[in-house]
Amino acid sequence: MRWLAYFRTSALAFLILSVGLTVLGIANRVAYRFGGQGDPDRILDDVVLKGTGLSAPIVFLIVFALLFALTWLPRPWRAIPLALVALFGVVGLIAGIGEIDGGLPRAGLSPFITAIWLITLVVVVAMVVTATASAIDALKRRRGPESR
Repeated sequence: MRWLAYFRTSALAFLILSVGLTVLGIANRVAYRFGGQGDPDRILDDVVLKGTGLSAPIVFLIVFALLFALTWLPRPWRAIPLALVALFGVVGLIAGIGEIDGGLPRAGLSPFITAIWLITLVVVVAMVVTATASAIDALKRRRGPESR
């Protein structure tokens, strides 16, 4: 299968979605609508390490973008950034579920925010599955035609 191509598609979708959600979260101060910590007038400071309530922190997105770029390394070296992306994806899923389960009031979830989280969930799960399969493929097939 062409796991690497599927991974790159889902990873690019995640990056585009995350950048859009970061802008939307900053513009609407979403993190503070759910009782988030910090000063709403300093939201740009909070976005760097805490996220926006809709997207991951900027630091995480920069690290993810670097790992995504490293997936163009030749095999078997590309297995390392692919495995790290899968690991970060699992950590992000756990953090997101914890935020939904523990930090947000049930009545405060609008249909729009619920839809955003569901779309993000599908994209991240697809990315984790394809990153894992691509990493395994990169390690198994050391010789032969390149996977794209």
